[in-house]
Amino acid sequence: MKQARLLSLDALRGVAAIVVLIHHAERELHFTASFAYGYLAVDIFFLMSGFVIAGAYEPRMDARMGLWTFLKLRLIRLYPMMLIGALIGIAVAAARGPGDAPLLLAGASALLMLPLVWTGPLLFPVNIPEWSIFFEIVTNTLHRLTISWLGERLLVAIIAVSFLLLGVAGWRLHGLANGFSPETFWGGFPRVFFSYFLGVLLHRTQPRWRAHVPVLPLPLLLVAFLAIVLGESALGGRIPASAYWLGAVTIAFPLGLMLLAQARVPAAMERISEALGDLSYPLYAVHMPLLLIAAPAILPLSGPARAGLAIPVGGVIVIVALLLDRYYDRPVRKRIQGRRADPAPVAEVEIAAP
Repeated sequence: MKQARLLSLDALRGVAAIVVLIHHAERELHFTASFAYGYLAVDIFFLMSGFVIAGAYEPRMDARMGLWTFLKLRLIRLYPMMLIGALIGIAVAAARGPGDAPLLLAGASALLMLPLVWTGPLLFPVNIPEWSIFFEIVTNTLHRLTISWLGERLLVAIIAVSFLLLGVAGWRLHGLANGFSPETFWGGFPRVFFSYFLGVLLHRTQPRWRAHVPVLPLPLLLVAFLAIVLGESALGGRIPASAYWLGAVTIAFPLGLMLLAQARVPAAMERISEALGDLSYPLYAVHMPLLLIAAPAILPLSGPARAGLAIPVGGVIVIVALLLDRYYDRPVRKRIQGRRADPAPVAEVEIAAP
């Protein structure tokens, strides 16, 4: 069983992935947008990623783990599920007919994890969420390249500059949920750098703040996260969207991560939390193309009939993600790790996933 601290992060990762699924389902299937701010889950993914990777990898980011070794470990963790998501997305795009980008180009983009920066409305047309994995790898690379100089002062400087550039991006791009399209591509860098390196800083300073953070039950913190995601819609837009996003990302989520690091995980929730952690990345990687497969059957329906079909479809997508984790992703990564001359523990790679 994983340590309680990691189980609390696992639980939030799983809940956040389900929030992203609901957010995209509401948009693609034309439901009322109760989870319109579900994209906030991506920002907490980056925050947790910085926090966990700092703990799992920074102690070995020296001659024992150069840039290429580190990136291979990250790609072993990230690429197998992205490959499945890309292949499903390519099949869906081929069945749907011509899109905004030529299928050959869009498919190559997804398979190579290289964004289409100069064409179409999306960086990764066949599997939209892949944009965040691209930025994750870019940020991981920067983390490893700067590790020799990445003291607390430089971390604070990166976070501060990213915060300022967030403001510029919000003004120029009329919003802060950036990074998924060619138009907002440049705005994705400060968005990701801010949360990721703040997560790194929180991990490094943990010995100084842990004693001052109360120990709260995990269920309470998960409910608080859902309240933040649902809050802006519930308030009816009385708080400007950019201000709400900024408050969540700069205040609520960092405080929440500190509380999660200390959270008390009830014994009854340990296996649930671990399952949510296992679900998180596979669900994130494949939910969008699977939703698009189901959309033609759901969209013609109206009222309760549409919801009546959409809910079990969501359940099926969750089950498919769990099956992919157990019978595809884990075995593939284990086999690749077994072939490496210097394999890292599989569990260590897993906890560093977004």
